[in-house]
Amino acid sequence: MGLGPQNAAYYTCKRDDRQTYSCIQCNNFSFCNDCWSQWVLHSPGTVGHDGRPHEKANAQIVQRLRQILDPKRNEHDQEKELQNDDDTTWFGVERGSSNQAILQDHGRFITLIAESHKPELGNRYPQLVSLIGQTGAGKSTLIKMPIIARYNLE
Repeated sequence: MGLGPQNAAYYTCKRDDRQTYSCIQCNNFSFCNDCWSQWVLHSPGTVGHDGRPHEKANAQIVQRLRQILDPKRNEHDQEKELQNDDDTTWFGVERGSSNQAILQDHGRFITLIAESHKPELGNRYPQLVSLIGQTGAGKSTLIKMPIIARYNLE
């Protein structure tokens, strides 16, 4: 029996004793291996809205990424996080007295290079990646995600 979107009872696998996978293209419905292959949208050769096949994603990883990328926090908590991140600012654009944009260099790059210079490491050539976006867009979160995952931090 082929399962499909019209059969809402099968949107999420109810088996607790199996590894489940999320399908991003199926609105993050979860499927065990058996349910995955029975779902009509996961038939061989079927592609999603963007022309790519549906892919299995570890449901636990998807859930953790959603917690990181879309945290449930109020305005006060977000303002506190922004203040805590203030010492990580490398540069920014501020407005002068005539409302003209002025690039402000906060010295973070030169400080980082000076602090990390050790003769035993030999010549080092820094590389820089810039993330630019509106306040609260998730720039710091993107940097924190691999650190959190690597060291199992909460």
